[in-house]
Amino acid sequence: MNFQVGDYYKLPFGVSNLTLVPKIAEFDENGECVFERVGKAKISYTVKGEHAEFDIIVEKAKINLILLNGQSNASGEFGFFEEKYAIVPPRGCAYMWDWNNKCLDGDFSHPIPMWEPNFEKGAPPNKKSVKEGFYAPMCDELYNLSLRNKTPEKTVIIHSCRGGATIDHWMRSDGVEGDLIDQAVRRVRSALEFFRENSDKYEIVRFGHVWLQGEGGSDENGVCSPEDYYRDFTKMLALIEERTGVEYHAIMPVRARSLPEKPALVYLTSARVAQYAAAAGMDNVFIASMATEAWKDKDSTFFFDGVTYTHDELMFTDIHYAQRAYNIMGIEAARTVYARAVKKGGKVSEIRIISADGSTHYRDGDEISLSANIHVDGYMGKEHEKSVYLAPFALPICAESKIEMTVEKDGRVIENAISPLGVIKERSVTAPATLVCKCGEVLARFTLIK
Repeated sequence: MNFQVGDYYKLPFGVSNLTLVPKIAEFDENGECVFERVGKAKISYTVKGEHAEFDIIVEKAKINLILLNGQSNASGEFGFFEEKYAIVPPRGCAYMWDWNNKCLDGDFSHPIPMWEPNFEKGAPPNKKSVKEGFYAPMCDELYNLSLRNKTPEKTVIIHSCRGGATIDHWMRSDGVEGDLIDQAVRRVRSALEFFRENSDKYEIVRFGHVWLQGEGGSDENGVCSPEDYYRDFTKMLALIEERTGVEYHAIMPVRARSLPEKPALVYLTSARVAQYAAAAGMDNVFIASMATEAWKDKDSTFFFDGVTYTHDELMFTDIHYAQRAYNIMGIEAARTVYARAVKKGGKVSEIRIISADGSTHYRDGDEISLSANIHVDGYMGKEHEKSVYLAPFALPICAESKIEMTVEKDGRVIENAISPLGVIKERSVTAPATLVCKCGEVLARFTLIK
């Protein structure tokens, strides 16, 4: 039987005459053990009068390391927790690294198990989930995918989130890094030092960055333009990559309620415009989950994967999601991350564009009204220079995501008509014209009208 360091094993009920040579693990009174070092051994025991004997091989644990950055929906501090829907990763497959270079149980310099109940200080004793959030179901699905691929991996989350944190806490508009960049780097270095010191037990097979931020204010003033967010966001991604060595950046775009006077706040906010643009323009940046793009109408009805949910079933009354929504988001993110990192994605089948209302998806051949897509920031309701902002993305999201956009009129390309952010400045294009999007070998054409 083959195991990895950290794997859990339980003997059959009623075992006697147990021997393990050499003794590479300690079994407790319940016949349970966790393999803590690499090695080979022969185990033998008697159960129900029959003798059993077999070899055990314990190999280094394959570690899928993920730095998690973002606001409260990323941190799992808030949200509408539904215990019966909690997904708890199997024992031995998921771990958490947390604040102040410590783990949530207060021990120094090692990851703690994500499957243990009540490891969050102050959590109710009956709380079975790690926390509210998407990362427990994401870790669970990552483990399932690695098993199906016959290459079992354990996920370690380096948690560096803060509820309500605006983009300037990572990168300020003046180009100075924020306090959360320093926090993330310190935690990553602590984790990497642990794995270096224990290289006889662990092997990091990939290291990525997952980002979920932008539900509320984009900067210290509560709002910024898509261009400002894009500038700070891309600088932040480059700095995190330089300082930590992450191999990819997976974005979880959010779309949720945020103000009582705007109960159906699903507009294409500045953060979403910039995040889709980064995924469409940068090699190692991609959208990890489109689940939140499935809200269809003013009542926030959610349709995803063949199932329809009402607002009350899926989402809480503020900017935070219910556990069922977190589950969907986390599982899809796991599948996308695994496909991009391990399976190397696939072929693009379709290109779509999200409209300024945040709900409409334009498809190849559709007409796009310029006047109907003047950008309105979803948080403050502030118009930005009467510009049209369109967010393109390719499907499936696990495939290539880089998209080239040009505007043509009378068969000729209009130079500088559209920016890398998908921005068409007012009066720079006279309708009718054609917006051409290219991703890989796939082309999509949209007719621009007044």
